[in-house]
Amino acid sequence: MKIGWIGTGVMGVSMCGHLGNDVIIYTRTKPKAQPLLDRGATWTDSPRQVARQADIIFTMVGSPADVRQVYFGETGIVAGLTPGKITVDLTTTAPSLAQEIFHANPRALDAPTAARARAESASARRNASSLKGTVTFAPRKPSMRIRRTVAAKPCSGESTRP
Repeated sequence: MKIGWIGTGVMGVSMCGHLGNDVIIYTRTKPKAQPLLDRGATWTDSPRQVARQADIIFTMVGSPADVRQVYFGETGIVAGLTPGKITVDLTTTAPSLAQEIFHANPRALDAPTAARARAESASARRNASSLKGTVTFAPRKPSMRIRRTVAAKPCSGESTRP
């Protein structure tokens, strides 16, 4: 499985660094990705190129506007997606944007790394029921396995409870 990573700021570079050396990356500021490139990561020129080359694409960017650009911009992820690709947005953003991403890719997961803003409407919170699960990254080297428990929300906004 090819892993793609978009966003190598303070948190992104550290998290991506735990995934091994065979990662396809993009960030707006290439020097921020240099530690990963020095260890063998592959640079691409756009989020679209990451989506074309990777099976699962993680995004960790600064704001909802950045998420929108990374996914829906002219050279965004959606422009490079093919059926079966998985996207995981780790950015804290609005549920409505997560739903837009889901409509563009039904295999999308919204897994923010920080709590959602309190300004979120009650109906949006009701529509984005929480899931708890363990995401396991298993690169080829068993010593590089990472387990991370995340509170994830289905991007569809539909309840997952019976």
